[in-house]
Amino acid sequence: MPTVDPLVFIHVPKTGGRSVVEYLRARTELVWPGKPARYPSGAFQTIEQTLHWYESLGSGVEAVAGHFPAGLSDFVRCREVVVLREPISRLVSYHGHLSRAATPQPGYSPNKLTWLRGAKAAGNPMVCETQTRILAGYGPLNRTTLTAKDRERALDRLKKLYFVGVTERLDEFCSGLAKRLGWEHGNVSSIGAATKKKMPQNEEVLRAARACAGNDLLLYEEAVS
Repeated sequence: MPTVDPLVFIHVPKTGGRSVVEYLRARTELVWPGKPARYPSGAFQTIEQTLHWYESLGSGVEAVAGHFPAGLSDFVRCREVVVLREPISRLVSYHGHLSRAATPQPGYSPNKLTWLRGAKAAGNPMVCETQTRILAGYGPLNRTTLTAKDRERALDRLKKLYFVGVTERLDEFCSGLAKRLGWEHGNVSSIGAATKKKMPQNEEVLRAARACAGNDLLLYEEAVS
């Protein structure tokens, strides 16, 4: 049975989280929603859903990971960690992900400007302020309209987390986390290898991307600092 508080990896989609999950799986008995199904096999949209699942695991949990909102540490003893990504780069990555989907995704357009404008108009939670949304306590598909209080809640959560990293420095995140936890860092040469995305050069596309990113830009700056 673990003698320390369980590790909780809050996996924000399209931030390189799968690499972090593999890193954790090599060092812990990692649990995720829907296990033994292949990761990721589920997502929670409220902290209540996350808490209910977490408590159902019983004692002896070493580490968990998944697409769920931050804030579990408000209710149980645990150590929450997260990786954030430069918001425009994250949107480029997500657009590329949708372009490779086996079946057309609702709202997707191969034209980035059309896609971004449509996502903004629809309030698509996977596109609009996703990182702020998750740190404010909502799941990645939760369509709650974010407020100024949610922005402050997300910034405050960032300060309370056990460990924070950024996609652009995943190696540094993993080595820092390992050092803090007393692990051997090991070989992580593959981590972060494909995280750099070509940024839009079209000013109109950039403006649309910034409009969708919103408070994620501020949140990322805080994470980097």
